[in-house]
Amino acid sequence: MTEPIPDGPGQGRVAYIEDLLDEYYQVRGGTGQGNRPKQNLENLESKGLSMFKPEGVFAVMLTPFTKTGDVSEQELRRMVDFLVDAGVHGLFPLGSAGESVHLSREEKVRTMRIIVDQARGRVPVTPGVGSTHPQESIFLATAAKEMGCAGLVVAPPYYYPFRRR
Repeated sequence: MTEPIPDGPGQGRVAYIEDLLDEYYQVRGGTGQGNRPKQNLENLESKGLSMFKPEGVFAVMLTPFTKTGDVSEQELRRMVDFLVDAGVHGLFPLGSAGESVHLSREEKVRTMRIIVDQARGRVPVTPGVGSTHPQESIFLATAAKEMGCAGLVVAPPYYYPFRRR
């Protein structure tokens, strides 16, 4: 059994991750428990793939903007160098702290490209690709893979109507 996650401050109800995953896959066309896709290292390795295992400190990056509201390439590059020089083991751009929900698809891809380019392989880059729309997450994940990101941070689509218990 997975550890319970508090349902909210001061509330006695709890939700279990396994139950939420079962419900998600049931709504998406499965029958619930046991219908979740099973992925393990043997399956990945048999397909010639490997799983990225992050280690150390990954800096959650903010996204700098210009006075006109554009992503500031100059400041973004400066931030990457600052973080790498400070000794972080990886970079995590485009999470909720990075204003990703306010960026267009093009801005997200551009931001990833700038960070990967400036990191120059010194540390892994693992961008957030979460979205309210699964196809958008898939697009961003594909773009991240093509530009050489070591891994991804993916959250389930938020505002998904999970049943409360």
